[in-house]
Order: sequence, then structure tokens, then C-alpha cells
Amino acid sequence: GPELCARLLHREMRNWRKETAGLGDAGAVLCMMYPEVCEMRHLPVSVELTGTRTRGMTVVDLRTFADPPDEPMGQPNVHIVMEVNPLLMKQYFAEIVFSGKPV
Repeated sequence: GPELCARLLHREMRNWRKETAGLGDAGAVLCMMYPEVCEMRHLPVSVELTGTRTRGMTVVDLRTFADPPDEPMGQPNVHIVMEVNPLLMKQYFAEIVFSGKPV
């Protein structure tokens, strides 16, 4: 419930020496449950497998063109959150946590 949520957020703030805490996975779930809290785009995402510094990182090419030798973007395969409405996200998060109802 609310007490556990508060303890987890405070622990994160203490652990990272921050004055605020992020919602993490709960924020992603909120975006899927309430799409109005964020702006999402369906984009082509790939995982870099050959880069020296970027191996294992996800890559999103936002360019609208690709000149050779670059490969053109593939088909969109992942929904990416581009922006969030933090006030609305906090409101929904608090409503869910304090309602005491299972989601």
C-alpha cells in the first residue's frame, strides 16, 4: 500500500542521494494504462552488437533519410516514450496507490 510505496521511494532517494525519486517501471506501466500521461512514438529500434563503446545498447535512428553507406531505418518495432506529463503521472500514481485497490 501507500506505506510500502513511500518507503521504497524514500530508500531510492537515500540510496542515490537525491531529493526526488523516479517511478521506474511503474512509470512505464502508467504510460500503457493511461496513454494521455505521455507522448509515445512507434519507432524502429535495434540493439548494437558490434560497437566498441555501444555494444548491447539500443539504437533509435530518428532521421527521416539514410544516405549510403547507412542502411535505411527498419520497420517500427518498439513504442518509445518521448515526453511525459509529470503532474498527471503523479496524480494517477497517487490515486492508484492510495485507492488500495489491486490494479
